[in-house]
Amino acid sequence: MACLALALVYGAALGNAGTASAQVAPVGDRSRLLSSASDWGGIGLLQTRTARFAPDGAFEVGYSFVDPFKRYYISNTFFPWLEGTFRYTEIRNKLYSDVPEFSHDQRYKDRGADIKLRLLSEGNLVPAVAIGFQDLLGTGIFAGEYVVASKQWLDFDFSVGLGWGSIGSGGGLPNPLRLGRRPGEVGAGGQLSVKDFFRGDEVGLFGGIEYRTPLQGLTLKVEYDANSYDATKLNYPKASPYNYGVVFRPYPYLEFSLGRERGNTTMLRFSLRTDLHGQGVPKLDPPPPALTPRPTMQAIEAVAPPPARPFEGVMRALGVETQQVVAPREPTAAETADAVFDTLLGRGFDLQSFSISSGVATVGVTRAVASAQTLSATAAAVLDRMPGDVTGVTLVEFSRGLEVARGNAARPGTGLVGAGDPLTLVMAGLGLAVEQVDASATTVTMHVRAFENQAADLSGAVRAARPFLPPAVTITAIDERTGRSETWLTGLSPDQVPARPEPQPVLPPRIAATTVAAQQVEDTVGFTEDQRLTVARQLQTALISEGIVLETVGLDGNHALVAVSAHRYRQAARNEGLAARIVVNNLPAEIEEVTIAFLNGGIEMSRLSFRRTDFERALTYGGSPDELLARMELEPGQPGYEGGWVPGRYPRFSWSLSPQLRQHIGGPDRFYLFQAWLSASAGIDLFRGVSITSQFGKNVYNNFKLLTLESDSVMPKVRSDIKHYLQDGADGNIVRLQTNYLAKPAEDVYFRVSAGLLEEMYGGVSTEVLFRPFESRLALGAELNWVQQRDFDQRFKFRDYQVVTGHVSLYYDTPYQDVRIATHVGRYLAGDVGATFEVSRRFDSGVRIGAWATFTNVPPDVFGEGSFDKGFFIVIPFDVFTVGSTRASGTFGFRPLTRDGGQRLVLTHRLYDLTSPASLGEVTRDFDRFLLQ
Repeated sequence: MACLALALVYGAALGNAGTASAQVAPVGDRSRLLSSASDWGGIGLLQTRTARFAPDGAFEVGYSFVDPFKRYYISNTFFPWLEGTFRYTEIRNKLYSDVPEFSHDQRYKDRGADIKLRLLSEGNLVPAVAIGFQDLLGTGIFAGEYVVASKQWLDFDFSVGLGWGSIGSGGGLPNPLRLGRRPGEVGAGGQLSVKDFFRGDEVGLFGGIEYRTPLQGLTLKVEYDANSYDATKLNYPKASPYNYGVVFRPYPYLEFSLGRERGNTTMLRFSLRTDLHGQGVPKLDPPPPALTPRPTMQAIEAVAPPPARPFEGVMRALGVETQQVVAPREPTAAETADAVFDTLLGRGFDLQSFSISSGVATVGVTRAVASAQTLSATAAAVLDRMPGDVTGVTLVEFSRGLEVARGNAARPGTGLVGAGDPLTLVMAGLGLAVEQVDASATTVTMHVRAFENQAADLSGAVRAARPFLPPAVTITAIDERTGRSETWLTGLSPDQVPARPEPQPVLPPRIAATTVAAQQVEDTVGFTEDQRLTVARQLQTALISEGIVLETVGLDGNHALVAVSAHRYRQAARNEGLAARIVVNNLPAEIEEVTIAFLNGGIEMSRLSFRRTDFERALTYGGSPDELLARMELEPGQPGYEGGWVPGRYPRFSWSLSPQLRQHIGGPDRFYLFQAWLSASAGIDLFRGVSITSQFGKNVYNNFKLLTLESDSVMPKVRSDIKHYLQDGADGNIVRLQTNYLAKPAEDVYFRVSAGLLEEMYGGVSTEVLFRPFESRLALGAELNWVQQRDFDQRFKFRDYQVVTGHVSLYYDTPYQDVRIATHVGRYLAGDVGATFEVSRRFDSGVRIGAWATFTNVPPDVFGEGSFDKGFFIVIPFDVFTVGSTRASGTFGFRPLTRDGGQRLVLTHRLYDLTSPASLGEVTRDFDRFLLQ
């Protein structure tokens, strides 16, 4: 079975990397260790179910045989409280139909779907309770409902339940609900027979015990089964209602079961299980490029060298000779303003206020919280750009209007602490910031402040200051916040130190900052056209080596706008982080503000703006991704085509070659038919937003010639002639050949026109518009298509059938468990009108599982077998299998029958999928990997 083969590959890929978690039970809860599948698929004993559930995200595919039944099943714990199972059952002693000439050697096939819901979780005294529905949308041959309770004691798990329908058909107990007789009819399948639920004259008790043996992975099962099997009308004997079995799980992903059932039949089962929350195969991606330091960043760090001598201001106050400091040329007021603004900007600070009092400049700034040491170093860099009459700088950091940190810097000889003084660094090591130092010939008073509201280590401060001061002075350390102090006399008499008048303190303990509106200085950086072209070529070369396509480059003052198409990784944040690294490494040193626009199909999806210094700090462990995210701007992409494109971008050709598998499952001719074929895809981007895409197929092997059944549909045969398409187009076909135009006419509005051979069965023109706000979970789209049916050989000829079809679609990404809900209302290919409802969930591995059902104005008897269109799908990212990252994925879709009602076009470039990167949730989903890659 195709889905079994799929799970074999998937389970092998994730088995070692992601499934072990399925075996780990929380402390005090060992029930998960007792959870194994039943013969029907889904967690249970043998023929009966329990109230147990596999861990959230568990995905299992398996096969069981107990004569005369062969069962193939897929089971998924869709939510922690919801289990779903899809199953094919082959009954070996019953023909496909009552007409032998039609059945040939095909045996009866029954499709069934089960769900189980948790009603109550297990407690110390309370058992777990669940309710379930078997063969929910099948023919009804195995239909039944049950309520079951399970309770664990040591290594034993006890279950008891009450079954209706086929589950309790041999129980012989009166139905306590007294809802009337159960029809018990076997129908065409596909209808939800709610009126039959919990009906019937009789119900049956069932239950059993599962025992976890001391041997790792080995459990034993025994149960009482109340099913009489009369509903199948197969008349095979049932010697006993007791069943026995053993389950062996040698690995977390592999399970075998052997049992004796009905007293006379042997049961065999095996299954593969994986965890859809696992991350797949570990990646061996090449490391991202390292950060290249900017020349300007090196210059900024060198702006404030340490003073010529340690603690020079205090030394001068004590009369100790120091080196002569030569003042530089006094800058003009305009030069000072430019210099201060650029210095703060280059170190990642925003200027908020500025004032000068008594020769001391007080500068208010904001940013992510910095240490006092960082603030003092920045204050020293600012002071170096100030006129000579400014003797000191106090840098005050504000957050939400409140002061959170402070740093000082002073010119030599003024009595203030310099940023480069060793004493300042020693104090920082003690968790203290030196706010102020007042010195005389005999005393030194230090005002200190503990970091993060800690208690000040005053004794440690005095001891740490001693090596930097002359002897015979009294050192006093004062905790500026509490007023506490500690004094220590060094031991020498004051007359050994030259007398000197005590200077007046330049900086009082607190200076009230007078807020002055900070005026942004206009950037005067300019670039010539040759410089811009050089930058573009350098960026283009660096980006293309990492699989990223450069679209545009714009340089304006100290700001750069770079537009790229980045699809190397499945996670949007990783693509953005990689692009940001390369862009930052290859922009001119003068650029500080960076905006990167991310495109898909030639239209902008999102924009990321950040300060280059913040990004450099985060990469050099001076900041975190969270700080970077808090300071950067995530915005929707802009409409139109701003900036044109870089030379050589268009036209751009791409191609790929890959093996493919086409399947036909469950038909009367043969249960499984398939084709292995080679897919060759090619595309060319002509202009921004305009492309031609194609896909061609070449047969490798197929057994579609075994298909003989013709469609009996009374509706227009829009899909049910699939036999002819599979056979006539098997040797080689044009899957699609179309021209696409994509545009963004307004913010949050996307537009598409496609024309050509749109899919294997139809060609024509398709138009679509989508409204998808960047920060919203909702999206609204409308699609209108005129198509004509293609000839069976899938070349360039067409059949006579034409139709106008279209839908209005509403999408909602719910905040619960990554669940997406979609509704499509409109006209289908056969002209029928109705709605398709779709629900899916994305798991942590990137796998998305979902199901759909379509209801139109076509009555069930006209629709035919199955009653209405329905199915499920699994989208699997390929990088769960590979050691290298890729954005590619494969979709396994399954519908029980191919009928003509409720059929939509199968289109590529549908806008909702195309614009996934245009969602804030998608951009920020894996942002913890923005820097780590």
